[in-house]
Amino acid sequence: APPDALALGYAWMSMGLFRLRLGEPAQAVEDLREALRVLQHSGSREPWALVYAALAVSLRGVADVRERRRCAFEGQQLLQSQRRWGEAANLTLELIEIALAESALDQARLLLQEARHLCAELPAAAPVRCAVQLANSSVLFAEGRHQAAIALAQEWLEAAKPHIASVDEAYFLERLAHRCGTALRQALVMGG
Repeated sequence: APPDALALGYAWMSMGLFRLRLGEPAQAVEDLREALRVLQHSGSREPWALVYAALAVSLRGVADVRERRRCAFEGQQLLQSQRRWGEAANLTLELIEIALAESALDQARLLLQEARHLCAELPAAAPVRCAVQLANSSVLFAEGRHQAAIALAQEWLEAAKPHIASVDEAYFLERLAHRCGTALRQALVMGG
């Protein structure tokens, strides 16, 4: 691959990641799409496919679910073909989130099994293993098994704390609180 193409692609990717951290997802999406376009045409098999994960996260607030799913699935397939199991598992987790948001519980369960299978290829200390545990908690919530979900999420948080930034911890706690609130509202509606 021409070194200029790789450098340009990585520059766009860095700018997209920077904008995502700044809380500018729409601009991050533009930069990451450009990075993906440049890097796809570079012919390189370097780990640039990670741009799919950043793009999938950036798309959460600015794109429809079909585009998010397409991006996550395309990246997951490419990463699997490159035998990058951890990154592929990470994008599988994004697909689980999408399935749960669409109330596609059976699909979420299948994707959770796939994520576990991908993690079997990884060292025991791989950070994505903790994320799979959190996804399992999300599936338990969707199944109505709230106490088990909370216990698993607490276990996850204790295991993950040394490995995640405080901003990420806050994000995951907010997601857990949202799921608890949603479960409570559903229970109130069904109960009365």
